[in-house]
Amino acid sequence: MLNLTKVGLRRFWSQSPRRNAPKKELSSLLESTITPKAFSKRTEEPNPIMQGTDTIPMPFYLHAKCLKNNTHITLCSPERKIIFRASGGTCGFRKGKRRGYDAAYTICSKVLEQIQVKRLGIENLHVIFHGFSQAREAVQNCLLGQEGAVIRDKIVKVMDRTPIKFGGPRGRRERRI
Repeated sequence: MLNLTKVGLRRFWSQSPRRNAPKKELSSLLESTITPKAFSKRTEEPNPIMQGTDTIPMPFYLHAKCLKNNTHITLCSPERKIIFRASGGTCGFRKGKRRGYDAAYTICSKVLEQIQVKRLGIENLHVIFHGFSQAREAVQNCLLGQEGAVIRDKIVKVMDRTPIKFGGPRGRRERRI
């Protein structure tokens, strides 16, 4: 705690620690801190870890959003720009027919067909799944089947980005029939 007096604050140090220290000459002080290496030009040496390795190409992204009543599949470029997208409605399925396994398989096969038609030169592909339904299994089977033979060896990563709800607002009431 500080001891206050009527005159002001009482000093903690009776003397400065530097006051009684022996004095050094400026030249000796500079010599000890500055070395000739500090002024030499830096030469960039190649990193031995990165020698001989090729750069990895940026991946394309295939998003498969498998909802309860529909399926959306989107192919994106490495810059995350949409190249092609398909859903149950764009493939000719209406109303309740969009939700089934067959619709999702058809949607995936249409996207894979467009990859072959456009000749995008995909070397790396990340497959990202959203949601759980029959469509998820249909997309997996399409990629592993005959339609996905062209693109299957280029798949580098498979991710699951299903949003999981915890907390948040109160849920909807349960439906009673």
